[in-house]
Amino acid sequence: MIYDINGNPLSVTPPVTRSILVGAVLDATDDAARFSAMAQLFDIGKKRLANPDAVIADSEFTYATKGAVCALPVGNPAMYEQYSFNMLYSKNATVQAVPASVTKVMSMITGLDFVHDVKRVVEIVSSDPVGGSGAYFSAGDTMTIEELMLSMMLPSSNTAANAFARICGEAILKAKADGTYTDTECRNAFIAQMNTKAAYIGMENSTFTSPSGLLYDTYTTASDLIQMTIEACSYPEILKVWNKKSYTIAVGGSNPRDVELTMSSPGSAIESNYYVFGRKTGSLSGTPKSLVMVAGIK
Repeated sequence: MIYDINGNPLSVTPPVTRSILVGAVLDATDDAARFSAMAQLFDIGKKRLANPDAVIADSEFTYATKGAVCALPVGNPAMYEQYSFNMLYSKNATVQAVPASVTKVMSMITGLDFVHDVKRVVEIVSSDPVGGSGAYFSAGDTMTIEELMLSMMLPSSNTAANAFARICGEAILKAKADGTYTDTECRNAFIAQMNTKAAYIGMENSTFTSPSGLLYDTYTTASDLIQMTIEACSYPEILKVWNKKSYTIAVGGSNPRDVELTMSSPGSAIESNYYVFGRKTGSLSGTPKSLVMVAGIK
């Protein structure tokens, strides 16, 4: 069936009958732990929705040191930045940590304020490719902006995030004054706008230094990630890409080919009890793991 989440269609079977939860995890020890931590947060959120006075034992959130969960607010999603959100549960939610690739959600929120035609075909240029996850694009490859976003969300491509920032950064600069800008100027304008947008939506303890989360000097908190994730739910373009498990894009240009994009499974602890609408993982060598997720209670 088609379930309408605040006016935006999502494929969900069977129908969601209760609340939609938003969770954020920081500093989980490994990939499995961050999903286990999210399952714990959702279970606590479900418990608190049934009984707001329910006492939460320390043993109910153990797989990460920082986390928060709330219910998606009811209202006009275009006005989310005007809401304040009551947490159903939080632990160390205002303590900063490195979000890694969860940063890419902030990048999409920022860019979509300036670039609206996600079906537009764009080209990877020589300054875009970067190491780390999703390093499968080369200069001369072409795809749509939506396919860049899919690459950012599923395999968490840093190259796609770099290209997205360059393209959207140029739109940001040209909104102020038409002209010709270097790739570096475009990305710097984009990163500055990321921080402006973060402050605007109430992310009081966050600093972004790259569009991909590849740098270690990007910091945020679980409560700020809740703000970011709720804001992301107001963008139909994001809702269409971050709830997929796999997708195949047809890369054009000098080396045409199909590229299959996949995302790791959240596991039975979540999928057996919740409908996953959207999520983004974050992993950076030498740091704990992060995760944001939006899910409906079965």
